[in-house]
Amino acid sequence: MTRKSPHPSPIKTTTVHGRCGARTRCSKWGCRTSTASRPDRSSSMHTIQTRPESMWSVSRQWCSLLLLVAAMLLAARAPILPQWNGGESTDYHAAPPFILCGSAVPGAIHDPLLNVNADGSPRPVARIVSSEPLSHAPGKRITIAIVTFAPGAWSPPHVHGGTVNVWVLKGAIRSQLNYGAMEVFQPGGTFFEPIGGVHSHSGNVSLTDEAQALAIFVHDEGATLTTYLK
Repeated sequence: MTRKSPHPSPIKTTTVHGRCGARTRCSKWGCRTSTASRPDRSSSMHTIQTRPESMWSVSRQWCSLLLLVAAMLLAARAPILPQWNGGESTDYHAAPPFILCGSAVPGAIHDPLLNVNADGSPRPVARIVSSEPLSHAPGKRITIAIVTFAPGAWSPPHVHGGTVNVWVLKGAIRSQLNYGAMEVFQPGGTFFEPIGGVHSHSGNVSLTDEAQALAIFVHDEGATLTTYLK
């Protein structure tokens, strides 16, 4: 005969909280909570990593594409680039006759005495390297010249028929605008001459070394770019 216990076994229930993973075991005599180990979700997550070699491959593809586009653009522009012969523009016939610091555009009437000042010292000599019309400004032209100053060379007061940007290439050149302060420009130095201004003096500082400058004129077609005042 089986004897029944005066104290029946309690009915146990287990509740698992989904968010925190705590287990609560309850019976008629009370509840207790235990923490169950939950699977590490991070282990099941995939980590996305960028492979350096794949990035390098993409970069090389983009570089190749950009180089191809640049080559195509240069090829497309080739027919419209100015023609050059020995580093000088072949468009001299369209350049206006003018005297630049004692040197004339090829084909223009030129007095050799303009290369010498009254005191016998030489004047600067210019060599035209380009003279082209400006397609975006009808009636305008840009003329570029290399101006060489022999030792002790200088130019008397003169005016220009257009604006002039001057960039010193070598040596030291002194310049005076509108009879103002005399300035000295070293290689890399620049100065600007507005239209209507008087370039009252320009010359080589050295009596032993040559100086050189790049002059860029923007002017009307047919304009006299340089006129000596005396």
